[in-house]
Amino acid sequence: MKFSRLHLLLFISVVLLCFTGCYFGKRRFEYHAPGVDQGVNKKLKDKVILYAVFVDAKGPKPWTAYDIASTLDSINLAAKWIEAQAEMNGIPLDIEVVCHKDKKIVPIAVNLPNTTLSATLYTPNTYIGVKKLRTWADRISRNGGKALAKDTSSVIRTPNKINNRERFIARLRDMYKTDNVALMFFINNYYMDEISLAIDSHNNGQAEFAIVSFKQPAVIAHEFLHLFGAIDLYTDPLYRRRNVMLKRYEVLKDFPDEVMAYTYRRIESLEIGSVTKYFIGWQKELDEKYKNLLFRKKVKIVKYK
Repeated sequence: MKFSRLHLLLFISVVLLCFTGCYFGKRRFEYHAPGVDQGVNKKLKDKVILYAVFVDAKGPKPWTAYDIASTLDSINLAAKWIEAQAEMNGIPLDIEVVCHKDKKIVPIAVNLPNTTLSATLYTPNTYIGVKKLRTWADRISRNGGKALAKDTSSVIRTPNKINNRERFIARLRDMYKTDNVALMFFINNYYMDEISLAIDSHNNGQAEFAIVSFKQPAVIAHEFLHLFGAIDLYTDPLYRRRNVMLKRYEVLKDFPDEVMAYTYRRIESLEIGSVTKYFIGWQKELDEKYKNLLFRKKVKIVKYK
């Protein structure tokens, strides 16, 4: 997959978002790996629900039965690959793929505000674009909530009114008895020059979600890992001379098969490297070498229990 200027702009935006997990202490910044023990998804371990919602919109291609079936195959392949990576690292993990449906799998129709995903994100800027995508996700969640079974528990006195993605996820967590529900919206941009991204996955008080444009398992795994705190590690030739890009080149020399960098490759050829393991909670601390490459000297990197 050839990097475009869209990918470059997305990368710059994500780099800025990655540092929302920092807060100022007395003399230095203290950095908590984004996503670990925070947000909707706490840690990538034990039981996890990958909740897939297919969305029809005017800009992307309409979903067909074949497209949905083949994308589900890719989702399941991505989930199995992540489970295998967890097993190799001694992490108990069971990812259950659940596809949203109302009697049968029917895409939820909610148009993107600016026709395409990239146009919505970048018009007029990413700050406003992200706000529009949150509203879009809330509309889908409201519609999707109508198909979920109502909570009939006698201990619940206040009904859970599903009017946004946070309440939608809360209902799913209750239904599937797990704290970890990865909400992923799929739009049909296969073979189009588009983007996929995760939003609010870095501890800003919002319920995180991902929007996936493609059916490649590596892309699906990449965005899924974002929801548990992983950061982008890919680089772009257009930005190579900048210091941040040079540092990421140095990181990737040690991880030539990193899934957070090479989504255009076959998933079987990829791995979850030690930097990503730290960000998703599979590794207690970050190696000193990568601390120096990824963060400023005054940033204190937290060690997890």
